[in-house]
Amino acid sequence: MKYTKTHVWIRYHPGENVPEAYQTGYVGITYYAQRKLKDINKLTHPIIGTLVDKGESLGTVESPYLKLELISPVTGAIFEVVSSEQFNEEVEKDLKKVNLDAESQHLVALKVSNPAELDDLLGIKEYEAFTEHEE
Repeated sequence: MKYTKTHVWIRYHPGENVPEAYQTGYVGITYYAQRKLKDINKLTHPIIGTLVDKGESLGTVESPYLKLELISPVTGAIFEVVSSEQFNEEVEKDLKKVNLDAESQHLVALKVSNPAELDDLLGIKEYEAFTEHEE
């Protein structure tokens, strides 16, 4: 797993013998971000199929306390989302998972266009050092 300074993680699954255009990155918020948000109750996102560049918005994660912009850690095409706009029992379960264990539940899945961009992201030790300075 890799991390950004905007408190987003990406879990990358390249797959064997799979062309780069079909390699998957699962994106979510970090434990640090979830602690700041406290109780996530709303998600917004672009529609499936949207192409996003590294650094562009993937939507927002909101709670009664805070709103966090979900910034894409890599370039790719959105192919899966967790959406509170189409709120149902499954989404409610997913939001509860994020509130309980932020790094076990992704919010957006991307088909990663440029896996080399992952090299610019932080490892866990670098991210933890970064968040210590934010406290």
